[in-house]
Amino acid sequence: MQFPLLTTTALLTCLSALVSAAPTATRSVPQVKCSPFHTGTLVAVNSSGTALNAAFEGSINQEGQELLDLGYFGSTAPATSFSFLACTSNYTGWQPTLGVNSRTFYGHLTLSSNQSTCVTASPFPYKAYYTGPVRANCSSADDSSQLAQTWSITEAKYYNPFRIEYQLSFIGKRQSDPATDEKYIFFGEYAAERRESSFVPFIDYASPSSITNNTVYDGAPVLNFRLD
Repeated sequence: MQFPLLTTTALLTCLSALVSAAPTATRSVPQVKCSPFHTGTLVAVNSSGTALNAAFEGSINQEGQELLDLGYFGSTAPATSFSFLACTSNYTGWQPTLGVNSRTFYGHLTLSSNQSTCVTASPFPYKAYYTGPVRANCSSADDSSQLAQTWSITEAKYYNPFRIEYQLSFIGKRQSDPATDEKYIFFGEYAAERRESSFVPFIDYASPSSITNNTVYDGAPVLNFRLD
């Protein structure tokens, strides 16, 4: 029995069909690995030691993002539970530091009731710095998306009387990035400031060069975050 020979055109058509049917290889994005470290009430502390609850209550910025605020239309923010997840990220490169009376980890600050919701820095439009913490979905991709969601938490032990504090800072840079502190380009640990807008005390980020005596150049007080 004889079989007809395939013409060149027919052969190429068959090969093309086989290639089209083959599954395409997808490049997997590395993922950060996170584990629970500490849960507590998120507070913002001013220079006199007064602690104010911080929460998401529906305050919206111009980009439609929900802001972390310290109260809403004359009332104080409710005590809200947040959880810190210690994360390992090759992109950011931050590693835990362990001391005698303190230890520091890096990772995500999330709502305890929904740990897929992260306290995330909102980038300032057209500028290379962040303007304040907002509510956003946590990113598990180990890439530049981690820059807006990476915080540090320092567990510090104090004596006379003995107590343990969990201090939070927003980082905003990779470990290998050089520290810069210019007007519109800032990479490094951010401080927070309290501003008043539409009767809602909200939180903004400020670089160290804009701070003098715990006050930002525009008169806003500087705040530090804790998980109590």
